[in-house]
Amino acid sequence: MANLHIIRSSGFTHGKLQQCLATVIDDDAILLIDDGVYNLNHPELLKVIGSRPLFALEEHVIARGLTPSRSEVKYCDYNKFVALTLDADKVITWQ
Repeated sequence: MANLHIIRSSGFTHGKLQQCLATVIDDDAILLIDDGVYNLNHPELLKVIGSRPLFALEEHVIARGLTPSRSEVKYCDYNKFVALTLDADKVITWQ
């Protein structure tokens, strides 16, 4: 994968989600952590994700009372989080 975009804030309260989505290219992946997992319900994310890999840290999803049930999302643990950062050419964190 070219870039791993880690989104830590909700697109419902910050503009970082929209900034991130404007820069994502086809070979990139997106990982939602912290309050970024609220973006699982954000229509803008679901509209542009297409075939790009979308991951969410399952522990953070559950901690915020969300249900990890979207089929287009790959729910991961901390080991997978680390593996994603190692596989990426560049890691960009959006806070």
